[in-house]
Amino acid sequence: MRQIVVFSLGGLRCGLDITRVQEIIRMPELTPAGGTAAAVAGIINLRGQILTVLDLRTVLSLSAAEAGGERKIIIVKDREGFIGFCCDDVHDILTMKERFVESKVPRLKGVDVTYFSGIYKTEDMLILLLDPERVLEEDGGGQ
Repeated sequence: MRQIVVFSLGGLRCGLDITRVQEIIRMPELTPAGGTAAAVAGIINLRGQILTVLDLRTVLSLSAAEAGGERKIIIVKDREGFIGFCCDDVHDILTMKERFVESKVPRLKGVDVTYFSGIYKTEDMLILLLDPERVLEEDGGGQ
């Protein structure tokens, strides 16, 4: 069994392995990072460390977030340090039972599912399991 952080993006419920998560913060004001990949929302100074922040809505080909929401940034460990993943909200930490994980992610209208490693089925919801390595490979997320 492993634990995941459950978060939302639009109408999707997504999960991220908790061993990859350093912390979760409220969305501060981002500094624009010109000349970067479209998914780069900007950069932040987190206690003296400059971090790139990726907008997961852009990565997954979802529509832009509505203004005024309480968005969050999940600080994720990568090979070169840390990077921020922008999401709409963080809901819970779940302990997954591996027998309820399917490795084949079905096609979803308007969503690029190549960034997910599987889908976790609970009694009342489906949670898409985000693979941070796939996100970083495609969107050049390193520092």
